[in-house]
Amino acid sequence: MRMPSKEKRALERQKKLIFNKIKKHLVPYETVLEAPTTYSEWYYKLIFTLPEEKRKPYIDHLLFAYVRIDKKDVSMYIMSVYRSHKFLEEAPSLFEYFKRNNVFRFDNTHQVNEKELKKLLKHALQEFMERKKYYVEN
Repeated sequence: MRMPSKEKRALERQKKLIFNKIKKHLVPYETVLEAPTTYSEWYYKLIFTLPEEKRKPYIDHLLFAYVRIDKKDVSMYIMSVYRSHKFLEEAPSLFEYFKRNNVFRFDNTHQVNEKELKKLLKHALQEFMERKKYYVEN
């Protein structure tokens, strides 16, 4: 059995640090949203489950955010961010890592500006709650 190289182990440690750094900013939102994750070692998400009468065959919940450890980096998705350029102004250093598919990709802990992330999540949640109202009331 081959042991992983030092570089691979260092990368895995680095990804875990990034994951935990982002996750600690998502966990406080469990008071407003649900965190139904069974893959807590490498994937964490926050959702809003729609009321039974508002569900559609293809939509039973709304995804607010996730953080996931991928093969080469850590990805983070926050709903509403891709729809509004005002978020770009609030978190310019984070948006350097905003890639296609509306996902942030980080491969080093210094790339995650926690102050900007906190502000970004706060404003994204406000916009998400507005969107949630649309699904619940219509």
